[in-house]
Amino acid sequence: MAEPEEMTAISGVVARLEASTSSILAGYERALQQQGSPLLSTAATRSQILSHARQLLDDLVDELYGRHAETARRTLATELGSSRAEAGIYPGVSLRAAGMLFDVVMCSVDRQAGPQGASAQAMLAVALGMNRVLIRALGAAADSYAALLLDRIHGAHVEERKRISRELHDRVGHGVSLAYRNLELYEIYQAKRPIQARSCVATAQESLRETLDAVRDLISDLRVAEPPDGLEKALRSFLETEPRSRTDVRLHVTGDEHWASPEVRDEVFLIVREALRNVLAHAGADVALVRVQISPGELRATVRDDGQGFQPSAVDSSHAGIVSMRERAGLLGGALSVASSPGQGTTIELLLPLARPTA
Repeated sequence: MAEPEEMTAISGVVARLEASTSSILAGYERALQQQGSPLLSTAATRSQILSHARQLLDDLVDELYGRHAETARRTLATELGSSRAEAGIYPGVSLRAAGMLFDVVMCSVDRQAGPQGASAQAMLAVALGMNRVLIRALGAAADSYAALLLDRIHGAHVEERKRISRELHDRVGHGVSLAYRNLELYEIYQAKRPIQARSCVATAQESLRETLDAVRDLISDLRVAEPPDGLEKALRSFLETEPRSRTDVRLHVTGDEHWASPEVRDEVFLIVREALRNVLAHAGADVALVRVQISPGELRATVRDDGQGFQPSAVDSSHAGIVSMRERAGLLGGALSVASSPGQGTTIELLLPLARPTA
């Protein structure tokens, strides 16, 4: 139980907090502006971050008074996590913003106490209360953020399965049916129309060759586990399955692949493979440069082509390939950027933080 003097000091702090809410929010906004935070990039995100900060200050007052309103506390944080995932704002941005709000609140409390500053007990109470408030809010936002990303990943997987189903029906099914039909015609023509019969065999052979290529492509698509030879070998193996493309793909992988975990290397392979598939299928590029640089602290992968390019702002969330790449990067704590313009080629860059290797 707190001593009467301590309760009086905390009550004074709470009163000053409530009286200085507007100045705290203004100071918080200035701190975000100085850091160039993306949370102020639009009117909507600015309004949201300031509303959330106001809610956190109210929560801090409740915390210091011993009042609890868990449902109300979690609601806005949950919405915040979902909206930031939708906007591609990564958790590290929220964590830095939380640190800024903590600093602004503590400075304000101390400054509002007068020349002597706030007592150590009052400052400790505010620091502990703010810490609990921020941890709850960040936890709720992180849960919501991850749930939305996982839902998107699931949606991307569903779309990928539909694509493979279409490929099986349109390419494999059609190719086998065409070959079978021409072999039937061969049986019919071989006795009286040998020239047509030989043509049917040739058509069946060509159809089976194309079907075999389609099956190899699908096997490559379904190979999600990293081959034992590593990331570079996996990417080169993928490129070998794309012999029909005219694009000259130049691949460079530097650094020790063991600095990245097998799970990370596997996800990087899937992201880079999707980027390359887009280049080979749609870019019409003469040259594509692929660089993967691995260091103890980060992995950076770049896919750059000199193709026809496109307008990134015109690509919406229905573009499953880019959505899938971004969400995979986000789940690893990284970021994926797409830079392109019509006629100027495209650059896709992936940046992932890596856990420091243990001694």
